[in-house]
Amino acid sequence: MNILADEGIDRPIVLALRAAGHTVGYVAETHAGIRDEEVLALARERKALLITADKDFGDLVFRQAATAEGVLLLRLAGLAISQKTQLCVAAIQQHGAGLPGAFSVLTDRRLRIRHMSLEAPKDASNLFGLLHRADVAAKTINEMDDGIAKAVEARNQRSKDGGY
Repeated sequence: MNILADEGIDRPIVLALRAAGHTVGYVAETHAGIRDEEVLALARERKALLITADKDFGDLVFRQAATAEGVLLLRLAGLAISQKTQLCVAAIQQHGAGLPGAFSVLTDRRLRIRHMSLEAPKDASNLFGLLHRADVAAKTINEMDDGIAKAVEARNQRSKDGGY
């Protein structure tokens, strides 16, 4: 897999991904200090999955409608480097095919992959891209609301049936 690791990613993760056979560019080695927008542009240019620990990339992708090949946000603060490395490599090895075109979040408990159309059609304006993303986000929220409503309904039914 083609990967770009943001400069906030621990070097042992980069080395382990390279050892696992992935092509990994590392911003800290080649472009230290560049702005987030430039990191995202570099990932697009290289057609690479961006691995970052910086939540600002969520804002760039969703609120500012910046396009991305895919983003894997590591939320692994407080874990030992060896645990972070193991979790990251395992997630990419097991779920790598599902990461391009998605904004994914890896925690110590799970990997959440949110497939979204991150690019507007080539001939569309930025406004169209924003509207498209808002529509996708609204549908995702509605799906989540439906899931929550079903879970609450099931809990209430179990309560009525004496299941609690």
